[in-house]
Amino acid sequence: MSGNSTLFLLMLLLGLAALGLFDRSRQRATQFRLRAVLGEDSPQRGLREVLQELGQRLPGSSDDKLRGLLLQAGYLQNGAAALFTALRALGTMLAVALVLLLKGFSPGALLLALAAGWIAARLFPIFLKLRAEARNRILRSELPPVVDMLLMVLQCGVSIDQSLRHVAGMLERSAPVTGAVLARYVADVDGGMPYDQAFERLGRRLGSDEGHDLANLIRQALLQGGEIMGPLERLGTEVAEKRLAAARAQIGRKSIYLTMVMLGFFMPVLLVTLAGPAVCTIMDTLTIVKHELHQKGAKR
Repeated sequence: MSGNSTLFLLMLLLGLAALGLFDRSRQRATQFRLRAVLGEDSPQRGLREVLQELGQRLPGSSDDKLRGLLLQAGYLQNGAAALFTALRALGTMLAVALVLLLKGFSPGALLLALAAGWIAARLFPIFLKLRAEARNRILRSELPPVVDMLLMVLQCGVSIDQSLRHVAGMLERSAPVTGAVLARYVADVDGGMPYDQAFERLGRRLGSDEGHDLANLIRQALLQGGEIMGPLERLGTEVAEKRLAAARAQIGRKSIYLTMVMLGFFMPVLLVTLAGPAVCTIMDTLTIVKHELHQKGAKR
């Protein structure tokens, strides 16, 4: 009876928390609608703002490592760390509540709920790391043509800043991920951000080592002067070679997988084809010997 009452109290607390979150979201949505009528802001971000406020009060939202991982994964919005922290906390609480609701309140169910909460909490950073690795692969594949386009524009006598603006407008379809990062750089510069900080943010948003090298190279040439064509060509060659090496390594892994598939599917068929006639002959011979022995035993 005490277990049922504790479970009921837990579900009541979760319901009150969800009700408070919903009420806060509705208030925020009303405020944004009022701002939209007055022409001040968009009404589409009520729940997101509530989650960001919740995440800012939780530990871990100010972790620099988490922010860097979010940038590498492509979550470039302000407050992404707080939003991720809030979603992770809510997902953990939901996993614990579901296990307790299904299994009841007992020591075994409590341990199972804690394990489910720990797994749910671990799934969020794992998903984030997988997303960051996938985005880094896309960026590495997009950087060689981006560097080539930047070189072609610079060879026409255009300044570095104008070259970046021009290339950012050309990458919407050919390199959408890199184009979005360059577009944010252009927005930062147009918003009054110093070039030094804008290039630092550009390197963090690109994520990979090649992206940091590209941002540092352009920043040094733009702020301190110096020749950029030669280093940029060498960087493009290095990025292309790394991309080719990665493609060769991937082909090598695919060859191993293909060999394993061939062994798994073709070898049994080949063994049956080669050994089948011999096995049939042996079985026929044993049948004949058995029949002859049976006839001899009958004659005796």
